[in-house]
Amino acid sequence: MKLQSSPSRQLNILVADDEFGTRASLGIVLALAGHHTIFARDGDEAFDLVEQDSTRFDLIITDHQMFRVSGLELVRKLRQKGYPGQIIVLTAYAGIVEKEDYGKLNVACIMDKPFDTAGLRERIEDCFAVA
Repeated sequence: MKLQSSPSRQLNILVADDEFGTRASLGIVLALAGHHTIFARDGDEAFDLVEQDSTRFDLIITDHQMFRVSGLELVRKLRQKGYPGQIIVLTAYAGIVEKEDYGKLNVACIMDKPFDTAGLRERIEDCFAVA
């Protein structure tokens, strides 16, 4: 697997996931792609970080199923507060209804867990591609 070492743009990314292993994996993948990453252990913590400065993050990557506040609830709260940035959802459990709800909330994409690291990097690049 070839890892991208020089991104077309360094991004500030917030990762919200209640599983340590997923946060650690994403941290490695995103660091190797040249991005700066902050981690939240759940949706409440992620929302608090965004609320402190909504322009701080170019991208939010969130898990769908988390304790306390789910990914869907987090995305709803972010959009209600006016967060304009890109959002990617990772899930092993979202059904058709949840995916439709995410679509209405203008998420960039929904990726199944376990995720393909090259596919994730491609989705991130797609989010910020200049037409």
